[in-house]
Formats: sequence, structure tokens, C-alpha cells
Amino acid sequence: MRRDKGVVVNPKHVAALLRTLATELSNHHADLGMPRRLCLAAAALSRAPGVALTVAYASAERITLCATDDVAARLEDLQDVLSQGPGRLAFTDGVHVRALLDHVEDPRWPELSGAVRDELGPVLVEAFPMRSGGEVVGVLTYHLEPGAALALDTADGQLVADLVGGAAVEHDPADELQIVGGTGPWADRSAIHQATGMVMAQLRLGAGDAATLLKAHAFASGEPLATTAHRVLDRTLDFRTTDSSEGSSP
Repeated sequence: MRRDKGVVVNPKHVAALLRTLATELSNHHADLGMPRRLCLAAAALSRAPGVALTVAYASAERITLCATDDVAARLEDLQDVLSQGPGRLAFTDGVHVRALLDHVEDPRWPELSGAVRDELGPVLVEAFPMRSGGEVVGVLTYHLEPGAALALDTADGQLVADLVGGAAVEHDPADELQIVGGTGPWADRSAIHQATGMVMAQLRLGAGDAATLLKAHAFASGEPLATTAHRVLDRTLDFRTTDSSEGSSP
């Protein structure tokens, strides 16, 4: 198990969520593009009406890679224009933020509360930071009806955000490969290709989806992609099972 900000992360549970994420991804055609498929998968896992995925939230490079509906898109736009809101707080503080934006003005973001009330009516927002190696790279934001709740608890919501972030952010962990076992980067690249093939066979996915999930696992686990690949190859990590510490039989 690894410990993330004082919370013990069970690798069995991470593997289970990855497998569920893979199943949801496979329900949507590749032509939709990975960011949108990831948003739709997160919406299905959480049973939320809408989801947005935004990277580099508080910088000039800020971009919303996907919004599943008009409400999600407008919420992101308003937070960007007004430079305030639960998504921005989740990004800057690196914490999950739950906020009801309704007729009662929230002193943390008074302009946003008024704008949301006037344009969208009352909205419950759940914003999770997407994290990698201790750094927040973006935010996964859900919107719900007031009084509703996500199907994921806070811990699982954060795990999903980290996994989705690992798959969606335009950053290839392979660019920062550390040499594993002294074999060198070319051997590591070969291992990554072989591991991708094994994940394809395990989950019956295409090459692109399998590579994405391999990267997502490395991203969420805080380890080099080559390390994750070697774990797949030596069968200590199997995406078919909830137990990532015990491989399947050859």
C-alpha cells in the first residue's frame, strides 16, 4: 500500500477502479476522443449528471478538455472568467471541495454564486484535484442537483480524479523514464510496448486504450511508467484482478 497525504491507498482498490474505468471507456467509441470518453466514464462511475475536466486550472494555459453538458461547460466558463469557485480552490489548495451554489451567497465566491443562481439555478458542485507526484495538474468537477450525492465516496472520488488525470493530461510519463534494473531507456520502452500488449489481452482493449490505462496507473501510483510496465510483465500487476500485489498464473 502507498500513503497519499495521510490516506492509505490500497493497490487492490486502485486496480479495481482501473478495471471499472476501462469497462466504462470501452462503452464509448474511440472517435469521441480520450478526454470526452474519460468524462463520460467518470460520470457513469459517479452517476453525476455532468462532468468537466480542466487542466492548468489557475494559469494562462488553462483549458477545459471536456465538459459533458452545457451546465458543466458554463460552470467552468464562469469560474474562469471570475477567477473564483470550487474548482479553482480545489486546484490551488489540492483538496476536494463540495459547494452548493444557490440563493444563499457564498462569501468565498459571491460573484460566482450570483451568476450561477441567475443563469443555472441552484447547483451542487463537487471538485476534485487531479494529482501526480504531489503536484496538482487539473480538476475533475461534477455538478448535481441540490441534495443529491455522488455514487463515489470522497476517497474513491479522489482516486478516480487521479486516474482520469493520469490518462487525460497531455504529459507522457515515458519522457521522464528512470532506468529500471540498469537496462536503459530503450529496454524500458520495449517493456512498455510489451506491457501494453498484455493489458490489451487482459481487458480486451485496443492499443490506445490499454496504453492510456497503463499510464493512468503509473500516474496515480506515483511511479515511473517503466516500473509499472515491468510489474505487468513480471505478473505482480494484473489489470484483471482486484489484487495488484499478486499476479495471475501464467
